[in-house]
Amino acid sequence: MVQDFVFAPLTSEDSPVRENVAFRRNPVFEGQPDAHSTALGGWLLGIDPHSDNKEAAGELIEVMTSPEIQIWAATNDNRAPGNQAVYNSEELSSMYPLSGFLTDFEYGVVRPSAEAGQNYPRISEIMQAELTEALHQEKTPEEALSDAAEQIRMVTGE
Repeated sequence: MVQDFVFAPLTSEDSPVRENVAFRRNPVFEGQPDAHSTALGGWLLGIDPHSDNKEAAGELIEVMTSPEIQIWAATNDNRAPGNQAVYNSEELSSMYPLSGFLTDFEYGVVRPSAEAGQNYPRISEIMQAELTEALHQEKTPEEALSDAAEQIRMVTGE
């Protein structure tokens, strides 16, 4: 699995792997309630409640989420639009891989960082350490995930 920003170099004319690159949602595990989920994120726009320029910030958000800017960012920088209506535009309808991302909204969930809040850095460290142990075969994947879950429960108080 890779992040979307590597799509352009992997599919460039001189890429030796050009014909072997595709983007898809996360694998599906039948019988799991969240089997079809994929993480969404990337366009994070907001207004600081203490800002002296709330009106200007609101105008900037309107511009950044406008179809014109979202299409420009998609076609010039391979950025998946946050404005769902843009996916039906003529400019994006034939643009792979972006043309296939609209269905991700149907199954998508916010990134774990939104739910984890200020605990996200610690949770990320726990996951990195435990997954590394599994990859190095110092633990089984089941042991690593169980240990990670236990540590995360301690961090979150659940």
